[in-house]
Amino acid sequence: MSTYAHSINKNQMNSSVVTRQIGNVKVSIQFYSSSIVRIVKYPASDAYPQKKSYSVIMKPKAVRIIGKETTDCITLSSSTLCGP
Repeated sequence: MSTYAHSINKNQMNSSVVTRQIGNVKVSIQFYSSSIVRIVKYPASDAYPQKKSYSVIMKPKAVRIIGKETTDCITLSSSTLCGP
């Protein structure tokens, strides 16, 4: 079962990025627009990787994220991308 360090708060909903630690891996979900999302996985002991992505070249924009979190699931939506 996955455990999350903390729940989603209003500041995270406005920052367009949500990061969670699952075991020894961190997962960062960053919205670049309401329809483009970048997911980065990296070791929990490391800082966020600063490498460039060749598939995403735009700069992240402020996106209103709708989020729901339980003990083993997180669902994120935007105005374009809807959760289940």
